[in-house]
Amino acid sequence: MEAVDRGRRPEWRKSRRCDTAACLEVASVGGGVWVRDAAGAVLIFSGEAWRVFLTEARRRKLTKVC
Repeated sequence: MEAVDRGRRPEWRKSRRCDTAACLEVASVGGGVWVRDAAGAVLIFSGEAWRVFLTEARRRKLTKVC
């Protein structure tokens, strides 16, 4: 995995479909994707891992789970 550029501030964005403060936010950083929750916990995906996740999410038509 690439080294994380800790000096760079990610530009976080969330889905236009998000209607609560509890939505996940994503940011492109380097060649990967960072994902954070409302509490500030961050997961870091390589670009390839993110593409696989999105492909599977779309294929399985994942939906909101509460």
